[in-house]
Amino acid sequence: MPQAILIVMEDVLFSQTLRHKLSRFGVKVFVTETPVQALELLGQRKMDVVLLDVRGNNLPAVQFLKELKKTASEVETILISSIDDVGISIECVREGASDEITVPFDIDSLKTKVKEAAKRSRLRQKQRKGKFGLLDSFQQAMVAATFAQEGEFDSARTILNKNKAERKADDKKDNKKTGRKPEE
Repeated sequence: MPQAILIVMEDVLFSQTLRHKLSRFGVKVFVTETPVQALELLGQRKMDVVLLDVRGNNLPAVQFLKELKKTASEVETILISSIDDVGISIECVREGASDEITVPFDIDSLKTKVKEAAKRSRLRQKQRKGKFGLLDSFQQAMVAATFAQEGEFDSARTILNKNKAERKADDKKDNKKTGRKPEE
Protein backbone atom coordinates (compact mmCIF):
# COMPACT_ATOMS: atom_id res chain seq x y z
CA MET A 1 0.00 0.00 0.00
CA PRO A 2 1.10 3.59 -0.48
CA GLN A 3 2.47 5.77 2.27
CA ALA A 4 0.00 8.61 1.78
CA ILE A 5 -3.29 9.10 -0.04
CA LEU A 6 -5.13 12.35 -0.65
CA ILE A 7 -8.90 12.30 -1.11
CA VAL A 8 -10.27 15.35 -2.94
CA MET A 9 -14.02 15.33 -2.40
CA GLU A 10 -16.77 17.80 -1.51
CA ASP A 11 -18.96 15.05 0.00
CA VAL A 12 -17.63 15.16 3.57
CA LEU A 13 -19.49 12.08 4.80
CA PHE A 14 -18.29 9.92 1.89
CA SER A 15 -14.71 11.18 2.18
CA GLN A 16 -14.61 10.47 5.92
CA THR A 17 -15.95 6.96 5.31
CA LEU A 18 -13.23 6.35 2.71
CA ARG A 19 -10.61 7.82 5.05
CA HIS A 20 -11.65 5.48 7.83
CA LYS A 21 -11.70 2.38 5.61
CA LEU A 22 -8.37 3.12 3.91
CA SER A 23 -6.69 4.02 7.21
CA ARG A 24 -7.32 0.47 8.40
CA PHE A 25 -4.73 -0.68 5.85
CA GLY A 26 -1.99 1.30 7.58
CA VAL A 27 -2.05 4.23 5.18
CA LYS A 28 -1.97 7.93 6.02
CA VAL A 29 -5.08 9.44 4.48
CA PHE A 30 -5.60 13.16 4.00
CA VAL A 31 -8.84 14.81 2.90
CA THR A 32 -9.53 18.12 1.21
CA GLU A 33 -12.81 19.42 -0.10
CA THR A 34 -11.48 21.47 -3.02
CA PRO A 35 -8.79 21.13 -5.67
CA VAL A 36 -7.21 24.38 -4.45
CA GLN A 37 -6.80 22.94 -0.94
CA ALA A 38 -5.43 19.74 -2.47
CA LEU A 39 -2.75 21.59 -4.44
CA GLU A 40 -1.72 23.49 -1.31
CA LEU A 41 -1.37 20.24 0.63
CA LEU A 42 0.52 18.58 -2.23
CA GLY A 43 2.99 21.46 -2.10
CA GLN A 44 3.67 20.68 1.55
CA ARG A 45 3.48 16.90 1.73
CA LYS A 46 4.50 14.03 -0.49
CA MET A 47 1.59 11.86 -1.65
CA ASP A 48 1.55 8.66 -3.66
CA VAL A 49 -2.07 8.61 -4.79
CA VAL A 50 -4.88 11.14 -5.17
CA LEU A 51 -8.50 9.99 -5.19
CA LEU A 52 -10.33 12.69 -7.13
CA ASP A 53 -14.11 12.83 -7.01
CA VAL A 54 -15.42 13.94 -10.41
CA ARG A 55 -19.09 13.11 -9.92
CA GLY A 56 -20.94 16.03 -11.48
CA ASN A 57 -17.94 18.33 -11.05
CA ASN A 58 -16.01 18.54 -14.30
CA LEU A 59 -14.22 21.88 -14.74
CA PRO A 60 -12.34 21.99 -11.40
CA ALA A 61 -11.19 18.37 -11.87
CA VAL A 62 -9.65 19.00 -15.29
CA GLN A 63 -7.92 22.18 -14.14
CA PHE A 64 -6.69 20.38 -11.00
CA LEU A 65 -5.10 17.64 -13.12
CA LYS A 66 -3.36 20.21 -15.31
CA GLU A 67 -1.87 21.87 -12.23
CA LEU A 68 -1.01 18.53 -10.65
CA LYS A 69 0.95 17.54 -13.74
CA LYS A 70 3.05 20.71 -13.36
CA THR A 71 3.73 20.44 -9.62
CA ALA A 72 3.68 16.75 -8.69
CA SER A 73 3.73 14.70 -11.87
CA GLU A 74 4.76 11.51 -10.07
CA VAL A 75 1.47 11.37 -8.14
CA GLU A 76 -1.05 8.89 -9.54
CA THR A 77 -4.68 9.98 -9.73
CA ILE A 78 -7.69 7.67 -9.48
CA LEU A 79 -11.02 9.18 -10.45
CA ILE A 80 -14.12 8.46 -8.41
CA SER A 81 -17.01 8.76 -10.85
CA SER A 82 -20.54 7.67 -11.59
CA ILE A 83 -21.94 6.14 -14.75
CA ASP A 84 -23.12 9.60 -15.85
CA ASP A 85 -19.57 11.01 -15.80
CA VAL A 86 -18.09 9.28 -18.86
CA GLY A 87 -17.26 12.54 -20.65
CA ILE A 88 -15.40 14.09 -17.74
CA SER A 89 -13.61 10.81 -17.05
CA ILE A 90 -12.28 10.72 -20.61
CA GLU A 91 -11.13 14.33 -20.37
CA CYS A 92 -9.44 13.67 -17.02
CA VAL A 93 -7.61 10.63 -18.40
CA ARG A 94 -6.33 12.85 -21.22
CA GLU A 95 -5.01 15.21 -18.56
CA GLY A 96 -3.16 12.49 -16.66
CA ALA A 97 -5.58 10.54 -14.46
CA SER A 98 -4.38 6.96 -14.41
CA ASP A 99 -7.44 5.00 -13.31
CA GLU A 100 -11.09 5.24 -12.41
CA ILE A 101 -13.51 3.57 -10.06
CA THR A 102 -17.27 3.93 -10.46
CA VAL A 103 -19.62 4.48 -7.54
CA PRO A 104 -20.87 2.22 -6.01
CA PHE A 105 -17.72 0.16 -5.43
CA ASP A 106 -16.39 -2.18 -2.79
CA ILE A 107 -13.39 -1.23 -0.69
CA ASP A 108 -11.33 -4.23 -1.88
CA SER A 109 -11.57 -3.03 -5.49
CA LEU A 110 -10.45 0.42 -4.41
CA LYS A 111 -7.62 -1.02 -2.33
CA THR A 112 -6.35 -2.98 -5.36
CA LYS A 113 -6.46 0.10 -7.58
CA VAL A 114 -4.69 2.19 -4.93
CA LYS A 115 -1.92 -0.41 -4.51
CA GLU A 116 -1.31 -0.53 -8.26
CA ALA A 117 -1.30 3.25 -8.51
CA ALA A 118 1.17 3.51 -5.61
CA LYS A 119 3.56 1.14 -7.37
CA ARG A 120 3.40 3.27 -10.53
CA SER A 121 3.93 6.43 -8.47
CA ARG A 122 7.04 5.06 -6.77
CA LEU A 123 8.43 3.88 -10.11
CA ARG A 124 7.80 7.31 -11.61
CA GLN A 125 9.54 8.97 -8.63
CA LYS A 126 12.58 6.76 -9.11
CA GLN A 127 12.69 7.38 -12.85
CA ARG A 128 12.31 11.12 -12.31
CA LYS A 129 15.28 11.16 -9.99
CA GLY A 130 17.29 9.15 -12.50
CA LYS A 131 19.21 7.52 -9.69
CA PHE A 132 17.56 4.21 -9.21
CA GLY A 133 17.29 2.88 -12.72
CA LEU A 134 17.36 -0.84 -13.17
CA LEU A 135 20.65 -0.66 -15.03
CA ASP A 136 22.27 1.40 -12.26
CA SER A 137 21.11 -1.01 -9.59
CA PHE A 138 22.33 -3.96 -11.63
CA GLN A 139 25.75 -2.37 -12.18
CA GLN A 140 26.14 -1.62 -8.48
CA ALA A 141 25.17 -5.15 -7.55
CA MET A 142 27.58 -6.63 -10.10
CA VAL A 143 30.50 -4.58 -8.81
CA ALA A 144 29.71 -5.65 -5.25
CA ALA A 145 29.32 -9.28 -6.40
CA THR A 146 32.72 -9.15 -8.09
CA PHE A 147 34.35 -8.03 -4.86
CA ALA A 148 32.45 -10.68 -2.90
CA GLN A 149 33.50 -13.37 -5.37
CA GLU A 150 37.12 -12.46 -4.73
CA GLY A 151 36.58 -12.77 -1.00
CA GLU A 152 36.45 -9.02 -0.43
CA PHE A 153 33.19 -9.12 1.52
CA ASP A 154 33.88 -5.92 3.43
CA SER A 155 34.46 -4.05 0.16
CA ALA A 156 31.23 -5.48 -1.29
CA ARG A 157 29.27 -4.38 1.80
CA THR A 158 30.90 -0.95 1.66
CA ILE A 159 29.83 -0.47 -1.97
CA LEU A 160 26.25 -1.52 -1.28
CA ASN A 161 25.99 0.51 1.94
CA LYS A 162 27.57 3.58 0.34
CA ASN A 163 25.01 3.53 -2.46
CA LYS A 164 22.23 3.09 0.07
CA ALA A 165 23.52 6.05 2.11
CA GLU A 166 23.88 8.20 -1.03
CA ARG A 167 20.27 7.46 -1.98
CA LYS A 168 19.06 8.47 1.48
CA ALA A 169 21.11 11.69 1.38
CA ASP A 170 19.77 12.50 -2.10
CA ASP A 171 16.21 11.90 -0.89
CA LYS A 172 16.76 14.28 2.05
CA LYS A 173 18.21 16.90 -0.29
CA ASP A 174 15.27 16.53 -2.69
CA ASN A 175 12.78 16.87 0.17
CA LYS A 176 14.50 20.07 1.37
CA LYS A 177 14.41 21.53 -2.14
CA THR A 178 10.73 20.82 -2.61
CA GLY A 179 9.79 21.69 0.97
CA ARG A 180 7.95 18.42 1.29
CA LYS A 181 8.02 16.22 4.32
CA PRO A 182 9.68 12.82 3.80
CA GLU A 183 7.61 9.66 3.80
CA GLU A 184 7.00 8.35 7.26
